[in-house]
Amino acid sequence: MHEMIVTRRRRNGVMAEQALLSANPLSGSVGESWSRAEIIVAGFTVPRLQHKIVVPSGRTYYTDFDWDWLLVGEFDGLSKYGRFRRAGESIADAVMREKRREDEIRGTGPMVARWIWADLERNAVIPMLEERLRHLGLIPR
Repeated sequence: MHEMIVTRRRRNGVMAEQALLSANPLSGSVGESWSRAEIIVAGFTVPRLQHKIVVPSGRTYYTDFDWDWLLVGEFDGLSKYGRFRRAGESIADAVMREKRREDEIRGTGPMVARWIWADLERNAVIPMLEERLRHLGLIPR
């Protein structure tokens, strides 16, 4: 058990150090910064941050992470469904708006990967991204 705790602390320390070393003002949240640190530590190509896309409907979106417009990564914090909801918007409205956004982005070509805090906490983001990046030929097989 002690080894597990020390290993976890060491891993979290590496992530914290990497997050500080690779800080970028384009990160929109702590979750995005943590995600980016994990991506860097994993040795993946560093994606573009907050890439602007105008979709056929005329809406403009900014993606959290973008690998050559083949894969878009989106960290989904709960704040957009809580305190950052638009005035008069229900949680269901916010979820549907986000779903439409993702569909419109996906409609322009890229695969979309989405993750939440729980995925970061259980170390699920890197394996999920690795599978997709390999499939797209963005990391060696």
